[in-house]
Amino acid sequence: MMYNDEEMLNFVYQNTEMGLEGISHLVERVEPEAQGFNSALRAQQKEYHSLLHACEDMLDERNVQLQPVSAMAKASSHVMASAKTMVDRSPEKMAEMMAQGNAMGIIKATQHLKAYDGQDERVRDIANKLLETEKANFNEMLKFL
Repeated sequence: MMYNDEEMLNFVYQNTEMGLEGISHLVERVEPEAQGFNSALRAQQKEYHSLLHACEDMLDERNVQLQPVSAMAKASSHVMASAKTMVDRSPEKMAEMMAQGNAMGIIKATQHLKAYDGQDERVRDIANKLLETEKANFNEMLKFL
């Protein structure tokens, strides 16, 4: 399958939206003494917000409707995060969860970039920015394992 500009932008949008969703659930559960971990999550949240808004702007420029993540996918993410942190709220456990999500993001972004047949360098740049963000976030989370 090949991806055009709009499909790639919506992929980046959805990926960052799910990243924000996951982080927001964990930030609510981080123990107060885990300030370093909380700071790392908040920095990642800021980066994802930046990517999300850039996608919104680029889709808006093209008069293309956003395809947000379904409410069902968001609810499923929330339930899984709640269940996994019910017993263990340690930064180590949360970092493991985040790293797993980042690893999936790295794989998906790589696959999408290989299958991207659009010509807009701005779209390719934002997809590459997502890939680099996922890699950096993965490496950041490894520090907390």
